[in-house]
Amino acid sequence: MWYASGISEDGSTVIGVGNNPCDQPDIWMARLLPEPAACVGDFNEDGFVDFFDLVDFTDTFERAGPRSDLNDDCFVDFFDYASFVEAFDNGC
Repeated sequence: MWYASGISEDGSTVIGVGNNPCDQPDIWMARLLPEPAACVGDFNEDGFVDFFDLVDFTDTFERAGPRSDLNDDCFVDFFDYASFVEAFDNGC
């Protein structure tokens, strides 16, 4: 990619000029996609909601680790713990 020449109004799409895989000048387009919703109950992100997620969350919560601030209010408190328990109960 040599340069970007335009961007959509919402900022999700960018177009520009560069070289294609055959090393010839070409245009390109990049679209930003939203991240898929994370499964909060799968705290260790191993694809399963199980006892190990509960242990990992509790350990992080007790140390007030930033990952345990589930509601993003800059405080690790009961509300984060309650959110995790609800997500853990619901599974993914």
